[in-house]
Amino acid sequence: EIASAPNIIIQGGPPTDLKRNAEVSAKQLAEMEEKREQMMLERLSQSLRQPSDGEIRLIGSVQKIECSGKEAVFQINGPGGLLKLKAPPSDQLKIVAYTPDAGGLRFSCGVSYPTLSAVVTYRPVSGRSKKLDGDLVSLEFVPSIFKLPAEN
Repeated sequence: EIASAPNIIIQGGPPTDLKRNAEVSAKQLAEMEEKREQMMLERLSQSLRQPSDGEIRLIGSVQKIECSGKEAVFQINGPGGLLKLKAPPSDQLKIVAYTPDAGGLRFSCGVSYPTLSAVVTYRPVSGRSKKLDGDLVSLEFVPSIFKLPAEN
């Protein structure tokens, strides 16, 4: 029976190099992930609150909140060291989480917080005692890999 079966001829190149295909595939996957991450960071940058005249914006993290009377002061670790920023009434403070790491975060007086990156926007003090560095305007929690674009 085998002798009477038709011959099948397969044309094409040599057998596939599985190791090389795996390397190419891994490289392509890494490039796609890098592009996806870059697009996500660009979109995030566009979604951030833009600072108004006289406001300063930086990447920092909330260390602690101190309260006395009706005043709350956020201690922020920033690139230049510790900042003490007076919080406005809660309905005027913009707090947004662009990372799942900040999901469910609750703010309370006297509590220390995990190191989570945030875009901090504040108005520096003018004429007040130097106990405070400014008035907090917004906290926007971002992934730790996020960098602020260069200000024009």
